Amino acid sequence: ELLTTGDAVDIGKPVSPTLEAGAVTRRVYDTRSPAPLFSALTEGDPGFRILGAPAGLSGRPGETYGRLAAHFGLGRDTTPRDLLEKLISAMRATPVPPRVVPTGPCKENVLTGDEVDLTRFPVPLLHQQDGGRYFGTYGFHVVRTPDERWTSWSVSRTMLHGPSTLVGPAMPQQHLGMIHRMWAERGERTPWAMVLGAPPAALAAAGMPLPAEVDESGYVGALTGSPVDVVRAETNDLYVPANSEIVLEGYISPDETAPEGPMGEYHGYSFSGSKPQPVFHVEAVTYRDQAILPVCVAGTPPEENHT
Repeated sequence: ELLTTGDAVDIGKPVSPTLEAGAVTRRVYDTRSPAPLFSALTEGDPGFRILGAPAGLSGRPGETYGRLAAHFGLGRDTTPRDLLEKLISAMRATPVPPRVVPTGPCKENVLTGDEVDLTRFPVPLLHQQDGGRYFGTYGFHVVRTPDERWTSWSVSRTMLHGPSTLVGPAMPQQHLGMIHRMWAERGERTPWAMVLGAPPAALAAAGMPLPAEVDESGYVGALTGSPVDVVRAETNDLYVPANSEIVLEGYISPDETAPEGPMGEYHGYSFSGSKPQPVFHVEAVTYRDQAILPVCVAGTPPEENHT
């Protein structure tokens, strides 16, 4: 839709995921230019793409919030008040549970076990001072409580740690950390999935401060007026949106940590040094043909942490 309306540009010239894609994306935020879709990346397997600034603001008159509105199927002339009222009305509506389907585009390619190699993807180095390459900056985690009463979709960054591992925060005050602690207290791994290139309304909802024990999937159904199609993961009993671009599956170790960060932050600064954070083990990867990895290049506003 963004390409059709001129609010995204398909860049066919070679671009490096090492700093260059991040620099172009930061320039896009600053100038409110169309979102860059990098289609000729110089690293990673051929065919993978990166989308920068998926919810950046537009410089087109009367369409400042058009890219954000497109996440919810709203018109390009949508105002912030219109967006807010749409989100609030869905909170008051009856949740629409997800619809389980047998398969979907996210299953076009399936890698398991020794086939898993996250370095095949064009995982970007976004800022020069970053402590590593960040796979997850505009995706969400899927975890479920041990008693299966609550499935949480939540946004939290993940840094590439090895060919089949990521490392990132699971803060105790956030839903990911709450559920991880429940499993860890039992001495068990947390079954986990991460969704990149999710249906846009689902990604937006995963970043909202919905109350604990509220399933984001039902809220997204109410928000869009139709259930989210979900498929079962390959290696655990979690369900992920069928129309996702990339899905990582596995578990969070109950006690293993590794250094993570620093990473350029939403306030425009970078803290010094790294911190020990939980390790995410990837046991399977599924993805669409010519999969798109969306990225938020955090920094001075406005970027996705703000919009």
